[in-house]
Amino acid sequence: MSEINHAGEETADRIADRAEFSRTLAQSDYDNVTVLALSEAADVLTDRRRELIDALRVGEYGSVRDLAREVGRDKGAVSRDLAVLAEHGVTTLEENGRAKRPVLRTGTIVVEPVAVTHG
Repeated sequence: MSEINHAGEETADRIADRAEFSRTLAQSDYDNVTVLALSEAADVLTDRRRELIDALRVGEYGSVRDLAREVGRDKGAVSRDLAVLAEHGVTTLEENGRAKRPVLRTGTIVVEPVAVTHG
């Protein structure tokens, strides 16, 4: 695995490693896999966002408002969380008349593995 540079940015090698890992999972019958960078997983997969992912896994919602009602949260907060998840390829919003229907884009979310070698 590659490194994070001194400015805290991912190197091209690390991004390529994550893409290769995703391809390997897809070839092993893991369809619709999203691989998150270790450095961003804690920020992306908060308890509230995982709650939204779980709700979308088991049910369908005609709108963001419907999903917000289901989880007992403010629609604006749910919209912001869905936007973060969409930015990382986990969810998307589909047009549903005047509403936007939240949908999972991925079946499996994996945090990139950490490889440590001694030698």
